[in-house]
Amino acid sequence: MFALTKIESERSFSQDEQVVLGLVLSAFLTLYATIAAMAAAVVWLALNKRLIPLVRNTPKAVYLAALCGLNFVVSLYYFNLKGMVFGVGLAVIVLLAVYIRQVMTPRLFETALELACAASIISVLVIAIQLLVSPGSLEIRPASTFINANYYATVTEFILFFCLHKLRPGADAGKRYFYLAVLILNLAGLYMSGCRTAILALLIGVPFYLVLSRRYKDLLTMAFVGAMFIVIISQFDAVQDRISSIWADILDRVSIWKIAIRGFLDHPLFGQGMFSYELASSRHTGPVRDHAHSLFLDPLLNYGFLGTTLILAYLRENLRSIFRLSDRRAHVPVFWMTAGFLMTAALHGITDQTLISVQSGLLFAFVLATAGLADPATAAETVAVPVGAARKTSDKPYSSAADIDQLRK
Repeated sequence: MFALTKIESERSFSQDEQVVLGLVLSAFLTLYATIAAMAAAVVWLALNKRLIPLVRNTPKAVYLAALCGLNFVVSLYYFNLKGMVFGVGLAVIVLLAVYIRQVMTPRLFETALELACAASIISVLVIAIQLLVSPGSLEIRPASTFINANYYATVTEFILFFCLHKLRPGADAGKRYFYLAVLILNLAGLYMSGCRTAILALLIGVPFYLVLSRRYKDLLTMAFVGAMFIVIISQFDAVQDRISSIWADILDRVSIWKIAIRGFLDHPLFGQGMFSYELASSRHTGPVRDHAHSLFLDPLLNYGFLGTTLILAYLRENLRSIFRLSDRRAHVPVFWMTAGFLMTAALHGITDQTLISVQSGLLFAFVLATAGLADPATAAETVAVPVGAARKTSDKPYSSAADIDQLRK
């Protein structure tokens, strides 16, 4: 509701902004809606002859293009049909990631977060209905509009950080109750998903973010709320069953990781393409899964040393651009949120690979695209100041849309 009001109250959005907002919204409307939106966006970019310039003009994006080519060739060589098919999806995500980075602006970022928070209410309602109409067995956990409960839980992590960013001091006070309600609803959704890893990651990631942004009062409040949340949900039988099964799940993960390591050692240079774990598990008779359940092992297994190096080369440049946001007064709050967001995603990635989902992967790519705010076209809209000075200024996130327009003129 608030997102729609904002869209109606400001000047019309550009086509690029509309495309990005449509992509963000689609991530909450089932996998099929997301795929359709992504395909439509790529077709639109192709018709406007913007695909090649996207890769050419985005710093180090050629490394991601090389990764996509490597995945296709290696998958073809090893007859990894699934790797080839999903490699097309990887290429689409890469194109959209560099596209969003190029068109990223302060207004687009803030509006997209607002839209995501509003859309997440749909996901919470869906998972609540699923829980009510299903027997609630541990074998079939509700997943809302996502294909897996852990993928949904990952997106709730993202939404919680979006809400905390919007609830920072100096933000629009008129919408604080809205974001507080969204935060509470998504905590409820996280409980209904039954994902333990997400809760553990948030227990570290959220305090890290609040300390980084010097919101010590909020840290105490969140500590109290978090403690109460854990105490309350621990009283439910379903949660107690999930807790009692932790050791068995750890042993299962260790078995998966052993197979992944053996699979990597079989093909250390190039891997065997996406979803190589399935090939490795068939060779070494291990647990049958889609992936290695590790954000850090999966790239090594799928793409080998070469492909992983390409990923790290791009991420190094992308993260350096994100870090530069800390030197610009207007973007410091975005830097804080992105740092906490990435910390939580990395912690979750220790025991699972939930970014392989199209929906969570798209939203993750959107947050990584904040690097675009440090690019020259956007950086001209802000004033560079030392990091120490930036943290003493107001937490107001950006100049107004009118101020930005005037600067651009």
